[in-house]
Amino acid sequence: MGHMVPPQLKDLPRDLHFDVTCRECGTRWSESVRHLVEARRMGAEFADLLEWKLRCDCDGLVRVTFPAEAGLPLPEAPAISSAPLAVMRMPYPVKAVVKARGAGPAPVARPLAAFPH
Repeated sequence: MGHMVPPQLKDLPRDLHFDVTCRECGTRWSESVRHLVEARRMGAEFADLLEWKLRCDCDGLVRVTFPAEAGLPLPEAPAISSAPLAVMRMPYPVKAVVKARGAGPAPVARPLAAFPH
């Protein structure tokens, strides 16, 4: 099963224009792929993430509407399973062994006679 990835702006036709609408003030304008790729250096941006990169003059978020001839793949709704996943439990308690970081090797026990008095 292959995944359909939205194209990058550099993969779209340069003469393609799309509508941009500000969510805050409602201002509408048209952007071209040529302007975004060549003047604003946004060719590596994915088409579906363009709304996060563009801003209005009022610094508001925008909504981008591509024309139907752009050929962008439609986003698919995620498959939601109504059944909860089964939690696998071990038949016995599991205990983790934790070692101190940087403690080095374990100390060696020496007889008391080895220490000078």
